[in-house]
Amino acid sequence: ALQLAAVGLAYPVETAPTLLRLLHPVLPMTCAADAFRALVSGGSALLVPAMVGLAAWLVGSLVVTMAVAWRSAEAPDDGEVEAQAAGA
Repeated sequence: ALQLAAVGLAYPVETAPTLLRLLHPVLPMTCAADAFRALVSGGSALLVPAMVGLAAWLVGSLVVTMAVAWRSAEAPDDGEVEAQAAGA
């Protein structure tokens, strides 16, 4: 709901509160809406920056996901912790 309000799909961003106007350029939904608008209007020059923004969100999400997965793979299971405590 926050992204829909901040993107300007429901009403113009210029009429939104300050917080939503600050979030507008950095949300992935803004990039998606800009790309859609560019495609509908015939592939204007706004398509490339919108796609770059979406790619940046994709890469950032993948990096965070991989970091969390790597960290959780290194963490010992509860069973391992109990076995180590019992053996000590």
